[in-house]
Amino acid sequence: MKIRFGFVTNSSSTSYIFAFKKMPTLKEFLVACGVKPKSKASGMFEDLYHKLTSDSEDIKTHWKYRDSEKKFLDVIVEEFSPGVAEKVDKLVKNGYAVKIGHLSSDESPSLSFFCCDHFIVDQDNIYLHSLNCVW
Repeated sequence: MKIRFGFVTNSSSTSYIFAFKKMPTLKEFLVACGVKPKSKASGMFEDLYHKLTSDSEDIKTHWKYRDSEKKFLDVIVEEFSPGVAEKVDKLVKNGYAVKIGHLSSDESPSLSFFCCDHFIVDQDNIYLHSLNCVW
């Protein structure tokens, strides 16, 4: 048996897919999420918006180097589900920019909250899928 002394952590991470026809403004993002701009929850969603818009990679570039034999949609099936891969395929064919990224419970309290929850936003210009939570 091994015993560890010192700092021990139990962190969580969540992969997400963020797609848009045109990069949404903060206000458009809040409206799509059903959050009023001056509500008590708006700060948490503003943090999420800034994470999504500054720390996400193009989905095709992100997976390109992972396994050159696989198509990015095959990896979406593995990481998310066949249904999500089908949705992403439609979004790409309809001219959406599709990004992927990760949330971690080691980030800010608001991003940690989103990391530990499951959610989908599916509006006219915005698709956000974050159901792939790993503890």
